[in-house]
Amino acid sequence: MQRALLQGYLGASGYRPDWAVSTWLYRILTNVCVDELRRRATRAAHQGDDVRDAIHPAGDYVDLHRALARVPREARVLLALRYVDGLSYEELARVRGISVNTVKSQLARGKALLRAELADRGGTS
Repeated sequence: MQRALLQGYLGASGYRPDWAVSTWLYRILTNVCVDELRRRATRAAHQGDDVRDAIHPAGDYVDLHRALARVPREARVLLALRYVDGLSYEELARVRGISVNTVKSQLARGKALLRAELADRGGTS
């Protein structure tokens, strides 16, 4: 959150009045989060799977976490913003700087991949 606020402060001169402030801040925040996910993925690549598995509790959370890891990053971001934050398709399109149709297709693809991954995990347990 601090990074996002700092980025907003430093980038205030780039803000355009025709944008909603909330959309502008969401975009900054999601970009900061995507950057952090990239950093974590790089760090995790240097650590063994044993370390990553040891920090996650057993149960459904681990299955969901692993299933989400197989969904492309952009679709994961959109899924979180849609189903956790409740943003509309139009808001998602503005926040991510993509078309509404792209939002819909990436959400559909992300949900399908997530559903398939969870079904596969359920069948092997």
